[in-house]
Amino acid sequence: MRRTILRLAVPLALLAGCGDTLDPVSLVTRPRVLGFELSVEGDAERTTPRTGETLNLRLPFAFPEEAQGIDFVGVACLGVDVGFGVPFCASEDSVIAPLVSRSVAPAFPEVSFTVPADFPEDAELLVIAAACVGGVVDPELFASALDISSPPAGGLVVCADDVGTGELLQSTIPVQRIPDDANLNPLPLVEVRLDGRVLPPDPGGVPGTACTDVPELPTFFSDSGDVDLVVESAPETFEDYFVLDADDQPLPVVEALQHALLITAGELEANFIFTEREDVREDTIYTLPLIEERPVAAEGSLERLWFSIRDERGGLRIESRAYCLLPGV
Repeated sequence: MRRTILRLAVPLALLAGCGDTLDPVSLVTRPRVLGFELSVEGDAERTTPRTGETLNLRLPFAFPEEAQGIDFVGVACLGVDVGFGVPFCASEDSVIAPLVSRSVAPAFPEVSFTVPADFPEDAELLVIAAACVGGVVDPELFASALDISSPPAGGLVVCADDVGTGELLQSTIPVQRIPDDANLNPLPLVEVRLDGRVLPPDPGGVPGTACTDVPELPTFFSDSGDVDLVVESAPETFEDYFVLDADDQPLPVVEALQHALLITAGELEANFIFTEREDVREDTIYTLPLIEERPVAAEGSLERLWFSIRDERGGLRIESRAYCLLPGV
């Protein structure tokens, strides 16, 4: 049957299988998928495959605690553009390749497939998949995934035996038809500042564990209230491209970047911020956690921020930063 999926930011849509709470959207309280990272074989920064080329997909997650293994099952297919709503695979015969990966923590699932040389000019390239963190994908989930009908009355089951955290994923991937119309993944962030202090590259480690032995991490205190979180993009990351106007004439466009923000503790004023070529720096308010919300020992607690950075044509870059949270004084 065709599964109902909530459409989020392009190129990834998902429906949480379980574990949703009334916590802030940005707060990571369960494993959270961050998006499909795309790269063309032999041209790692390009996200738009040509026919006959191999596309690599990686599925990174954010974890509130220790990372877990992830079971990933799906298909790449010729999609049907429904005009309104979520595309779906045209038929069982339209499947290009099965996609299967079982990652062992801290690695993430990675799969590859080749876009057929005879892929139709007017067709959409579609990936439909399921991921189960800490368990295995229910083998029945894709048994009837290509049949177009209403979703089951009992709701969606992603993980077998209800063990693990499940996500159902859907992504339409642009195919490069014109040689000079390639899309590249966003460049690394220039800088991230919290309360005026530069957050260094993420040293790794498990959120919530002691951090006093990581001297490169800036320290902040719980119960300290609001501080500015500032993100700066590189001016050269914003690509020029063309879209067709109402008269099918090419219209020049400069892409913008959407930064989805996720955190292990505290609260954000905005879950998304946007940067542009003429405005490469953007900020929001980050509220440092209260001691009752995030109890912290004298050794401190490693806290993490994730930035899921998307352009407008399928590019994605995941970056993370960390700081050391100490008990308020």
